[in-house]
Amino acid sequence: MIVRVTGSEQLALTVEHYMAAVSEELLSREIEVKAMRGCGPYHDGDYYFPDAEGEISVVAAGTGRSSCTLYWSGTSGWCCEFEADDSFNEEARWMCTGLLPPPGEVALSFDALINDSSGVGSEEAPTYRKAGGNLPELMELLKEYAPEGSDDLLPSQRLIAARQDMYVRRITDLLYRWDASPSRRP
Repeated sequence: MIVRVTGSEQLALTVEHYMAAVSEELLSREIEVKAMRGCGPYHDGDYYFPDAEGEISVVAAGTGRSSCTLYWSGTSGWCCEFEADDSFNEEARWMCTGLLPPPGEVALSFDALINDSSGVGSEEAPTYRKAGGNLPELMELLKEYAPEGSDDLLPSQRLIAARQDMYVRRITDLLYRWDASPSRRP
């Protein structure tokens, strides 16, 4: 049974808002986001996780890989984990962009990794802070990514709205191109 550590729900919510902000940026760049999650410290039987983490699952179209997960560690920042289409082997690259880079920087680093995963980032995880250390300060830093009035707005709602915006842009673009095509003119 998973037991949340006191205060971890609020930390998890702020992590999820950061995941939502990055997801919004990815979707604005036409990178499809399948899911996202965030968590704070918890106990699961004998296992204790002392920090915060989050992840975003994206469609890795055109990369030759079946799936891709952007993983955020509260100690090491962002990592991109690829799974090859023909195997269960994962390839992980740490982006080395700092602990809490702005969403646009995460999207740019992700784009660079997709285009050349061997020449960007590192196989070794950087360490920006100690696991479990000064979680209230981390939560304050993460609050920057929660919009005003976010008490009434869940991160999942932000993801749904950003996804809808992406599909509306795609449909509008397709309709515009279809209407403007030479075969549609009288």
